[in-house]
Amino acid sequence: MNHEAVINYIFEITIGKNEQSFFKNIQQIKNGALVYYSISHEGKIFQEKVEQYWHYPQTTRKIKYQEAVEEFRNLLTDAVNTRLAEEVDFAVMISGGLDSSSVASFAAKYNSSKYITSISAVYPGDEKDESYFAKLVTDKYSNLNPIWVNDINHEKFHENINDVIYHLESPIADGSLIAQHILMKKIREKDIKVILSGNGGDEVLAGYPTIFLPAYELEEWKNGKFSFPTFRTLYHLLPNAIKNYMYKEKHKKLGILKNDKILKHNWKRFYDFGTDDKLNNYLINGLEHWTLPNLMWYEDRNSMAASIESRCPLLDYRIVEFLLSIPASYKINKNFTKRILRDAAKNVVPQPILDRTDKQGFHAPTNKWVEYIDKNFLKDSSFIEEFDYLNLNKIESAPFRTYWRTFTLYLWYKKFFV
Repeated sequence: MNHEAVINYIFEITIGKNEQSFFKNIQQIKNGALVYYSISHEGKIFQEKVEQYWHYPQTTRKIKYQEAVEEFRNLLTDAVNTRLAEEVDFAVMISGGLDSSSVASFAAKYNSSKYITSISAVYPGDEKDESYFAKLVTDKYSNLNPIWVNDINHEKFHENINDVIYHLESPIADGSLIAQHILMKKIREKDIKVILSGNGGDEVLAGYPTIFLPAYELEEWKNGKFSFPTFRTLYHLLPNAIKNYMYKEKHKKLGILKNDKILKHNWKRFYDFGTDDKLNNYLINGLEHWTLPNLMWYEDRNSMAASIESRCPLLDYRIVEFLLSIPASYKINKNFTKRILRDAAKNVVPQPILDRTDKQGFHAPTNKWVEYIDKNFLKDSSFIEEFDYLNLNKIESAPFRTYWRTFTLYLWYKKFFV
């Protein structure tokens, strides 16, 4: 077991899905890299070299905004069409958010002769249910055949979560992975082999709240309008030395880690970017080290578990290179994130979706599932012994995300090490 990866996972530094894995002495190939091996006469395999075959652009283009919008629209249209080229049945995943709605709308509008299945999760009575927005897309395009999954059986929680952990071979940081797993299985029941998703949009289009309007948030702070989202945004503007101190103090106070010195190396490795004040460098960090490697790793395994190929048009290398080469103001402005996508998708995506400013992410009913967690897992003697650097008696009173991560760590440990 790779305990460094476990610590990174528990404390939300990173899930460690780039080069390291949760298993000791087992590494993964870095994104965008080729590994060369040779075989000796005795049949032994040797690693010769690792070669990076693709690099992020380092220059900013001089291009007028309206020209950039037109170029991006053409790139997105071609990226979607290229991924719908084969004569097979396709599906699109629609959450109701801007990214997935854009992919689905471009697919339907510019492939009107294709019959495309759409799939969406529905949570009746849940304040975060986005099916209203997903329905706007399916109502707009008659060649979309919607499947609404509203029969998630909460009593099958343990069966589903253990199934996901088995296929991912790791603990799971978020309940949305279970919902994604269920949707993939539903698609497979329709004998569909390829699905398009909006994954990657937040990473290439600056969609996360932590990088949106820091100047506005700072003004709110000055005016005494303190809020946690404001603090969270400002936190990323602090010098690394201060963030390091605050992070360690936070976990000292929680008392989860018995020796906080173990965080020193991890913090420096994953947080000390040096140039994260520049938007494009921040986005590259997310693409290379933070959210995207995790999201893609999860989506690939969840889809492959159902024998489905998942394709992400917004991560077409041409789109990534283009978006990282245009000015930051083309991606965010005073009122909106993903500015260029909103303008490129006009008259393609329903206007109420383009006007949305609330960022929810792919939702799952973890508030229901937590009722099925047996708290006695924290008293398991073998679990306590294996993770002796954690104060497991403090986990129950820790923030929910930490509690959830520890629970799925327990399930993963039981499945692969006991």
